[in-house]
Amino acid sequence: MRKQVKSELGFTLLEVLVTLTIISALLVIPIRMSAEISHEMMERQFFNQLHHDIFQAQALAISSRQVVSVKLSRANRYYALMAGTKEIKRVPFPRTIDISYKATLFEISFLSNGNVGQFGNILFTVSGKEMDFKVHIGKGRIAYEYEGL
Repeated sequence: MRKQVKSELGFTLLEVLVTLTIISALLVIPIRMSAEISHEMMERQFFNQLHHDIFQAQALAISSRQVVSVKLSRANRYYALMAGTKEIKRVPFPRTIDISYKATLFEISFLSNGNVGQFGNILFTVSGKEMDFKVHIGKGRIAYEYEGL
């Protein structure tokens, strides 16, 4: 007759649940980190594009000898590059970026000589932090400051 030996080939339900819990927790960490990195990259890309479009508006104003502006729409969450009344380009805001209520300027206009038409601050709220675009009168200089970018 054969002796029956207790088989130890399987795992208990408790062991399986503990293992699955640990693996699930370890899988969630990189997903959350990648989402945060993705938002940061999207924000950086948006502001690089805005900076580029502002310089493009200035160059277009000089070359076409007309007023060219970058208009920001707080209600519709986009900015548009405008040559006179003609819209050249429209860029929507990412969902983590908004214009603050403290902003004093919603349009950057470049005169035909490349100088800005008005000065002020465009204040963005970016993932809970503030980013300040400062538009200086004359010479078409624009500076911006942000802790995270």
